[in-house]
Amino acid sequence: MKWFTTLAAVLAMAFLATSMTMANEGKEHEKDKKEKPAAAAHGTLVSASDTQIVVNNKKDGDVTVKIDAATTIKIDGKPAKAADLKPGMKVTASALENGVSKHINASTEHEHGKGKEKDKSTGKPS
Repeated sequence: MKWFTTLAAVLAMAFLATSMTMANEGKEHEKDKKEKPAAAAHGTLVSASDTQIVVNNKKDGDVTVKIDAATTIKIDGKPAKAADLKPGMKVTASALENGVSKHINASTEHEHGKGKEKDKSTGKPS
């Protein structure tokens, strides 16, 4: 009878250890899933600095994307600097590596497709 009690105790401990291990693996998987950076961010530019941009979209809200000296920035297809990015521009940050975007493409077109604002005196885009 003593061996039966010992066997039951060993099996109970093994079951408990296995259950705890499986529970922790699930939590680690969730943690890894949350920390993976997005492949791209697309939306309306909220702010920009030399080290990051903040993009807002309906799905994710405000998304902060890191940038660095190697990040290429284009506005309407032309090379630009982070200082040239203005709130309200439509932007796509792509090729995120370790949370840092390698490419930023911005457009001066307005959200409703009206394009660049026109100078009222000349009728040409400003």
